[in-house]
This record gives sequence, C-alpha cells and structure tokens, in this order.
Amino acid sequence: MKSDPGASAPVPDASRGAKRSYSPKPFPPPRSDGGLWLRVDYEERDLAKSAGARWDPTAKFWYAPPSADDLRLMPWMPLPGRVARKALGAGKIVGYWRNAIGIEDLDALLKEDPVGDDIPLQVPTPLPDALPIDVHDPKPFMLLIGRTEPPARVLLAIPFGIEPIHDRRAWGRLTIPEEALPRLNDRLLDRPGALANDSFIGQSDEAESWNRDQLQAETTADVQEWIRRGINLLSVVSRCDPLSSDLTEAPGAMGGRTPLVARLVQYHDKSGAAQGIAETYDRILQYQLGAPLPGLMDRWTEKAGQPLAPLGVESLMAAADAHLGHMDSPDDTDRSRRKCYPLDPSQREAVLTTSVSDIMAVQGPPGTGKTSMMKGVVASAIVAPLLREEAMPGPAFILATAATNKAVTNVIDGFGDIAAEFAMNGLLHARWLRGVRSFGWFSPRAQIVTACQAVAAALKPGGKPALKQHQDIAAEWGRFQILARRTAPQNAPPPIPEYLGAASGLLAHGLGKAEEEWLACFGVYTGLGGLSVDQAAAELRKRVREVAKAQRDARQALRFILPLLSEAARQRGECRPGDVGAEARLPQVQSDAVLLRDDMAAWQKRVDGLQEADRTLNRGGIFGWFARLTGQRAKAVRLVWDAHIEMPETEGGADDPARLAPELLTQARAKLVEATGKLVAGRAEVARLQAAADRWRAYQAALDRLNACKRPVIAAVRAAISIRRAPGASPISVDALTEILNGTELVTPSQVFHAFEDLMDLGPRVIAFHLAARYWEARHLMWHRERTSSPSGPVFEPGKALRAEIDGALMIAPCVVATAHRIPRVAMVMRNPVNGMAWGVADLLIIDEAGQAQPEIVSAALAYTRRALVVGDILQLEPVWSETAARDDLLRRACRLKGVPLEIAEGPGSVSRGSAMLLANRASMHEPVMLSRHYRCLPAIIEWCNKEVYGGRMIPVRQPEPDNHMMPVAHVAVAGQIERPREGSLHNRAEAAAVVDWIRKNETAIRSVSRGKPLGRSLVVITPYRAHARLLEQSIRKVLSSAEFDGMVIGTVHRLQGAEAPVVLFSIGATDPGSTAFLDEKPNLLNVAVSRAKESFVVFAHPKMLARSDDRPVGSLARWVAAYPFID
Repeated sequence: MKSDPGASAPVPDASRGAKRSYSPKPFPPPRSDGGLWLRVDYEERDLAKSAGARWDPTAKFWYAPPSADDLRLMPWMPLPGRVARKALGAGKIVGYWRNAIGIEDLDALLKEDPVGDDIPLQVPTPLPDALPIDVHDPKPFMLLIGRTEPPARVLLAIPFGIEPIHDRRAWGRLTIPEEALPRLNDRLLDRPGALANDSFIGQSDEAESWNRDQLQAETTADVQEWIRRGINLLSVVSRCDPLSSDLTEAPGAMGGRTPLVARLVQYHDKSGAAQGIAETYDRILQYQLGAPLPGLMDRWTEKAGQPLAPLGVESLMAAADAHLGHMDSPDDTDRSRRKCYPLDPSQREAVLTTSVSDIMAVQGPPGTGKTSMMKGVVASAIVAPLLREEAMPGPAFILATAATNKAVTNVIDGFGDIAAEFAMNGLLHARWLRGVRSFGWFSPRAQIVTACQAVAAALKPGGKPALKQHQDIAAEWGRFQILARRTAPQNAPPPIPEYLGAASGLLAHGLGKAEEEWLACFGVYTGLGGLSVDQAAAELRKRVREVAKAQRDARQALRFILPLLSEAARQRGECRPGDVGAEARLPQVQSDAVLLRDDMAAWQKRVDGLQEADRTLNRGGIFGWFARLTGQRAKAVRLVWDAHIEMPETEGGADDPARLAPELLTQARAKLVEATGKLVAGRAEVARLQAAADRWRAYQAALDRLNACKRPVIAAVRAAISIRRAPGASPISVDALTEILNGTELVTPSQVFHAFEDLMDLGPRVIAFHLAARYWEARHLMWHRERTSSPSGPVFEPGKALRAEIDGALMIAPCVVATAHRIPRVAMVMRNPVNGMAWGVADLLIIDEAGQAQPEIVSAALAYTRRALVVGDILQLEPVWSETAARDDLLRRACRLKGVPLEIAEGPGSVSRGSAMLLANRASMHEPVMLSRHYRCLPAIIEWCNKEVYGGRMIPVRQPEPDNHMMPVAHVAVAGQIERPREGSLHNRAEAAAVVDWIRKNETAIRSVSRGKPLGRSLVVITPYRAHARLLEQSIRKVLSSAEFDGMVIGTVHRLQGAEAPVVLFSIGATDPGSTAFLDEKPNLLNVAVSRAKESFVVFAHPKMLARSDDRPVGSLARWVAAYPFID
C-alpha cells in the first residue's frame, strides 16, 4: 500500500482528523446521460476539470461525463463507482455481474490483515478518521462482527467504500457504498427446508424482509448510523441483543459469555475462487464504448431476437457432412467387447445444430442422454481437424464446465470410459500410449494439484512419503487425468505441462519407449512396418479421409433420393382413398356417361314433340281447322298415343288426346330433368375418376423414379459401413434402412435420414474417431520430440504460440474440464502476450447443468470461446443464488441499468433468480432443442414427471426387466409426528423407522434389481429436510454393515442432481401441508426426486399428505402414487 510522501506522520493527528470529519453532501439523483457524480473540493476544481470533470450548475455538483477517462478521475470517484459507471458507459450488463462478484465466504475475511485492533462491539464504533489508500487501486473495507475464539466466525459484515481526502492524496475516509447492504453470513442462516449447522443464528426470510425494508428507508451518509443498521439486522434475525455482554442464551455462533467483537479489514475483491472471473469482467469493462466485446459476450448480452427455426432435413444433412465422429465404449458385462448406440433423432438434431450455431441451447430433461450428445460433439471435434488442408493441423480445444463439482466430475466421467486400456494387440479402439485413457483433462484447484504432485514425487526413487492429507486428496481425485501448468522463467518458451493423476504414467518410460510401443501397435493393426511415427501418422490421416469420403459419398447418394422421396410423399399425400382403382373403373364410367347422354337427348326430343302436339291439339278457330286440313292434328294425336304407351301412368283420359297432351308434357319434362341430372353426375364421376387416375399415375411415376435410386443408395451405405472395418468385426446390418426404403408404407425424408445416420454412427463414424484418436497420439509424440529436440525448444510464431503450452495435451484429450470459477484461469494459459488475455481461444465451450449455474459466474467463460453449447434443464434444480432479491434490487438500482441490460438483469441474467440456461435460451441462435427420449426410468416412474412437468413431450424407452419383481411405484403411509430441533428444521422419527424397516424387508429385492451391488450403490434415500436427512442417515447406519452402507446417498434433493440409483426412497417427513410450501412453489424439486429412480420409487408420507388432491406439486404427486400399491 502506498504512503503519502508529503505526510509528516504515518497517520494524521487527532486534531487534523477532527477538523476533516464531516458528513458529505448527498449525491443528487442519477444523471440521465449516464454520467457519474464526483466529490471535488473547491481547491481542486481546476485539477478535476483538467482531468475531464464537468460542473452541473443546476445540481451544483461536479460529474464525470460518459466519455471521461475513469483513471484520471479516480481520486474524486466514490467507490466502487468506477465499476458501476463502466457498466453504464458500455451499455452492457457486464458491470452488473462484476459488482455481484463479491466475497462468497465471509469467514475468509478473517485472514485479511486487520486495520487496528479488535474492539468489543459497541455503538458508536470507534473507527479511524483517515486511512492510507492506493489511489490507483483502492480496495474496499469491511467491518466484521463476530467471535474470534475458536472456531472464529463472522456473523455480520458491514461494507464500506473509501474516498480520497483531497489535500492528503494517499489518505481516504470511509464512505457508505451505493450498491451494498450489511450482509449476514449466509452459511449461518436457516433456509426453508434446509438445516444449518450448529452455529445457526436465524432465519433467512427474516433477513430478506429486513433488506426489503432498507430499500424503502431513507439513505444515510452517517457511518455510525450505517453501523447501527447492520447491528439492527443481526438483532432482528437472531432475536437477541448483539450489544449484550452476556450472550449465553443466544443461538449458535451468537452464544457466549463475552461480547461480540468488531474488526475493520481491507480486502481485495479479486481474491478467492472468483478472482479469474473478476479479472475477466474488469478487462471487458475497459473496452471502448461501441467496441465489440470479446468471444461470445456480445451475443450473450445483446438484445434478444427471434431465434432461427429448427433445421429441416436438408439443413441437417448439410450439417452432417461435418459431423464425422462417434464414440463407442466397452461393454459393461464383457470389457473385451464394444457397445455402440447411435444418437437418437433429438440428440442428433442438437449435435448438428450446434455445429452451425454460435450459441446453442439444449434442454436436457433427466435421463435423456445429455452425455451421449456431448460425446458426439467431442468425437466430431477430434476428427474434424484431420480434414483440413493444413499439413500439421492443430488439435481442437474444448472447454467444459458445469454448475456444481458433482456435475463437473460427471462430465469428466463421461469422457473417461471410451478407449480400452493400453495393450500391445493393435486394437484400434485401445490406446496405443501407456498411462492415458480419457478424452478429458481435469483442471482442479491448486490444493488437488499440490496433493497429486506430492504423491507422484513420493513414488519416484528417493522420494519422500506424501503427507496423509495429500494421500487422501490424491485417492479421491487421482482417478482423473489432471493437467497442471509448470512455471517458466521470463522470456523462456512455454514449458511442457505436468500430467498427474490417471495420466501420471504418460511417457513415464521415456519418449523413445513410447514411440516404439506406439509403432508396434500400429504395425499389428495395419500390417505395415518400417515406418516412422511421422509416416504412420500420415497413413492414419489418409485413412480418416477415406472414411470421411465414404460417408460423404453415401450421403450424396442419399441426397438424390430424398427429393424423390419428398416428391413421392407429396404425390401420395394428394392421393385419396379411392384413387387406387380409379384407372380401371374409368372406361365403364365413361361408357355409362355416353348412354346417359343419349337418354337425355331422347327425352329432350320427346319434350319438344309433346310441346308441339299440345299447341296443335288445343288451339281452336282457324288454327285448329288448318291443323286438321294439313294432317298436323293426326300427327300430333299419334305422338300423344305413342307417348302415352311409354308413360301409361298418366291420369288423363286415353280417349282425349287434347287433355292427355299437357299431362304427358309435364311428365316428360320431369323425366328430362332426371336424365339431365344423371348425365351431370355421370360426367362429374368421369372427371373425378380421371383426376384420381392422373394422381395415381403421378404417384406411381414418382415411386418408379424413387425405386430406381434405392439400389445405389444401399450400395453406397454398404460401402461406407464396411470401409476400414477391422477383420472379424461383427457386420453391421443395413436391413433397417432397406426395410424403410422398400416398405409398403411410404416414409418421410426425416425417417430415412435418421435411419441412414444411425448406420453412420454405428460404422464409419466410430472408425474415423478411433483412427483420429490414434493419429493424435502420434502427433503427441511428435510434439514432445520437437519440444525436447533442442535445449531452447522450438521457435513459435507469435500468432501460433498462444496455445503451444498445452497443444500436446489437447492432442491426447481435447476437452479440458473445470469448474466455472476456474475456466478463466484455464483459458489464460493460452493468453495473448500482447493484451494478456485469451479472448475466443477455445473452439467450443460446453456448459452442463446450466439450469443450476449462476449467470454472473458462468457468463465470464463466454469471453474465451467462439462457440458455446449450453445444456441444462430449467425445470430441475435452480441455482444457489449469491444475492437475495432485495440486494439484487439495490444492485440494479446502483448500476443504473436501462434498456437491454435492465431487461437481462431483471430476468434471465438476474443474480437472484436467473440462470445460465435462461440466458442461453434467450441468446440461442436457433430455437432450443429438447432431448425427448428418456432412457433412465421405467415408464411408470417417469410418468409423473412427463405429465406434470414436461407436458407429455418425453418418450419413455426402457421396458421392465423380466426378473424385476419390485413395484415401480409404491407408497407407505406413516402416521408419525414431526419434531423441530433447535436449529429450526424438522424430522420425523416414525418415518425414519419405517424407512429402515422397509430396507430390511427388501434387501434381497434391491440387490436383485441392481445385479448384486451393495445397498450403498443401489439405494438412495432423500427428503426435503436436512434434519430429517441426518436422522435417516443415523438410523440406517445402525442396521447396515459398513460394506453395505458405504457410498449410500442420504440427503436432500440437491445432492441428487446428475445422480441415479435403481431404488429411490422419498421420505416427505412433514405431516402438515403447510410445511411443504417450498415444495409446492414449483415442481422442480419433486421432478429431481422422482426422476432419479431407475427401477423403483417409494414414497413415505403421513396419511394426510397422501390424501391431498389439490393441483399443486405435492398434491399431484400424492394423487399419482395413490394409484399404485400401498405397502403396509
């Protein structure tokens, strides 16, 4: 910390401090132009003006315009105004997230050097009038209130800013920050449904209520009043007087016979786990207004637009040309055999859409194969560089992270069991290098690296034994391939990274031995000998290209058939049910129409004749005389008699033709109308049959064209799935595709496309993946040879040296997995020496379990990648947010967000209710894809989740095993009573006893459905309450041996995210529906609980809970389980 060279003493004297002590004038309301108010003393007005400050005559205050240089105006800025101001100037939400990155563990502040001695808590609290500061990097202060006797705990932290004293530039006075509130230690608060530890001090909802009140309270500039408010918060939550000298009756950590103490500390807000995230945001905030943000940050934070529609078949096929790899794995029952499953349609759509998107959101409900989908993305990334035109392409670099440590290890495990272990048998699916199997590296915290290094050093000749704590840590984490960075002297080439954990045996026997073994495996597989590693790598790359070409050729053949299939489907859709025999019936109908036409003409002639006869017979006078004279009357009489013979039903008299003629005319006209109608109907039928025959002929012509192209497609597919396939390998049948193409039912292009891609997944993509993996092993050997060929190492071009340090590791495994806190540090390994950062260095960022990820923690990773795949489920567990709603409201207000940043901060990017998955859904280039096929649970188990949570969009795939005699869903009614321990949560002894009794009675059945595994790996017991979870664990531990109990998960639902078990027991514990209000808010927690069970889900609950019939989540669950058997 810098001192003031003009000061006569390290600390100002009391009189000077007293003279300068005053309450500063409060700031005016925020400026509409985004400027920031400054505190400028009169004597420094000229200096501040020359630095860019401006005077507001209306408000009578100096301010910093948005375009001003923050660094020059820093001495007059209230902290942390610089960060808040930058958020406004950049018009981005980054500053809001940066301000939310604070101290996660208040107890860690006890390690900071105190400013002065600890003092008993009192009001007013003695504080120094002036403190030494570094004006270029001023650090905030915190007043800690707690206990120092072991175990030392911080109960309350009251934040302070610092503003310079302008006539003593290296000294400052404490101020009250704009965007902070006094903060209780969250670890000591009891949250609904959770049990805090024995140091419990109060309820979180009471703290939140106090925070809400402070938002409406009048702001203060008095430091002592600020401290009083903080102490008031502690008293409200603990329900006792923190200023008392005897707190024996106070709860948890409050309790003691001595008063609480206060300690003032200065801390660095970039320390701790979030240091890399804070540095990332600070660098971004230095960007000029309007400049594009690094990586994908612009896309992540820009105004939400309408996402592109899902890819159609043609677009999916175009994207499939770049999807060239697929992973298989060893069979669970026989490790010497391989199993391979193609991607299902929704997984394939997600993979292919990711390849053409900058940000892609994938909704992954439980058990829908998220890991399989991500493995498809990584496999394709391993193959893709080999198809580029570069002579020596660089490996892919994929960053993978997740919201929790458990989710991170699940990601690593997903890439760990792909290749078989090293063996000198030349199998393509086995590693040809010793000491490495996984396709993912783990980048852990320093403590794990240190422990693994100590254990590795102990195994070397003459090594010292590792400490017990190091051995324990290495035993837990050593199963992963750990990538550790070595330090290097300044201006020296980047050193080769250190391989630890499961990769500690990589090149352990020397580079020469590794090359010899790798070439031996290559020779066994290919039958080629006498090649160098470089030549062998070139041969493998050539084979990968052959396999890729076979895929493209087969797909090109399919491209010809899909339009024909679409045309045939269109023609078939235009056909109607009666079109099949229309052409055969058409001649007869045409002949009938001709007869109808003749009949109508005959009746028309008869009507015309009767009209003339009627006029002739019924005219009198000279006209009648003339008709008789000329014989017309006789002719008319004959015409009437002839008509009467044909129409004998006429009622008129047969002896009077004059009377009979009108009646015959009326009847003839009716017959004419009838004949005309029949003719019209006949002609319509002819036209209909003609159109039907034309439609059917068009459909048959389309089918003929389609059938003519089927054989080349099948031939191309056979060639693709057989290329470079190992001798003796089980053949891949194309019957499914042939059956679809040759079936009697016309299929859609989508069905044919997915059937074709299934065969590509089973055949050439797996071959291409393993060939590429062996190629990268050779390149790894070549890379090490190049690195060690000369003492100074190779010369790297500046533009290509950014990733040189870990390129060799990426050749072995392209995926580096780390927690979200460590992602910036991992990426910075490849930092640019020009700007010190590594913006956009990764080819792809994968975020798993994004529904649980805090937006301010994960968003920093978007600056280090060019593409992102975000996988999660907003309908499962939500994030453990770092801020309460009240503190979030205050933070947004202090950052003065507006427009799009405010929209994000109030919604998906909120630090009190947002998540990375919500942000991804907003920023996704295409509409989010939902993985729809469920593979984990039996249909009866997943039924409730599918109906109540996912609207029936999931398709259950599993079927019950023949030897599974357990009921998929059951319930046990337990009329017990709840008890509330001092800590505030609850437990139910009767339910705990019922759970233990059920386990005893069903041990054999549990082992049966888990294929003989111990109960600890077959059974999970969950409850909404931690106190009840602790009671369950104690009760079950008493009746099971340690061998059976080890590994059993007993806890709240939060422990189950990403896990699964054959049998899940769910003990609700509560007896009053009002106690489950937090479960009834959303179905998320129950969704996680139910969807963990693979074979059987059993609910233990009070009869009143099981009798609920309301539509809230617990009531819906009760109705569902009530339909299944009751266990007495």
